[in-house]
Amino acid sequence: WRSKHKAIIPDFRIHFNVSSTTIYRGNMTECPYSHTPHHVVSQSAYNHMIGEFYVRQLIGLHQWMRDYPPESDQDIQMYVHTSARNSGLLDGHRLFMGVLPQNDKVNNFLSLVQGKESCECYQTLAFCGYTRTASEATNIQSRNQTFDMAAAITYKGEKSPDWCHDKAKNLDLTCTIYNDFRQDLMARYAREDSLLQHKIREYRRQTLSAAGLPSE
Repeated sequence: WRSKHKAIIPDFRIHFNVSSTTIYRGNMTECPYSHTPHHVVSQSAYNHMIGEFYVRQLIGLHQWMRDYPPESDQDIQMYVHTSARNSGLLDGHRLFMGVLPQNDKVNNFLSLVQGKESCECYQTLAFCGYTRTASEATNIQSRNQTFDMAAAITYKGEKSPDWCHDKAKNLDLTCTIYNDFRQDLMARYAREDSLLQHKIREYRRQTLSAAGLPSE
């Protein structure tokens, strides 16, 4: 893995080959299938910064998974590939990833390969936010592929971070992308905690009161 973005130092510990033709023919008792069938690794430029992560990675990923939901949230395990060396997942990463259909076990990409005592097979291992180098994109028969980091996860012609803007950079007031994300995020956590809205209001009231501001 490497990055075309000069401000990002690539993490050379990570290297992987991708092939759509390889089939494991070993003993399946030694290398069983994961109980979670679909594993999704995603990344984008500067995603170690929460604001960039939100705009460049999450919004696009949310749009795709909103249109193509899994049969069950338990069918998907999510991984975040942080783009800067020695950067890890923050609580904010995991909080925002909660908007996506997934099994609530969001982890770092390296967890796929570190600390494994045995091999494990996946029905699907998808990579979002990567792009093949120009030379290899024309050689689709190659079994070894080199991937660059994509600037963002895009969605059907929309390009981050220009969500809700037209080609002339004018704000589209009819755009609901950000509101859809917020509503889905709140709805997911509300299902897990029926008192969430009350807790948010109470926390806001306490914060304003502590600052000497009116809480209403």
